[in-house]
Amino acid sequence: MPRAARWLTWSTPGKSCSHPSFMATRWVRFSLPTDWSFWQCFDADHLRRCDEVVVLQIDGRRESVGVRAEIELARALGRRVEFVREEW
Repeated sequence: MPRAARWLTWSTPGKSCSHPSFMATRWVRFSLPTDWSFWQCFDADHLRRCDEVVVLQIDGRRESVGVRAEIELARALGRRVEFVREEW
């Protein structure tokens, strides 16, 4: 499990980390794309099943097309969006 997923699971008791990006680092070695256009449909389906979205405030998240789109979709679906800082 990538560091961000471990931290998020530890810091938010009762919540699970199941976003595909936590697995993407493993999938890259099988040549799966990492861009938003590839993951958009999967992420949209995933967000429809979530009760809320927790965004880990790490470098690059503001520039990420996918993160911005997921936040927008989560809000459009009426999901709570929480931002947390990584503090080790």
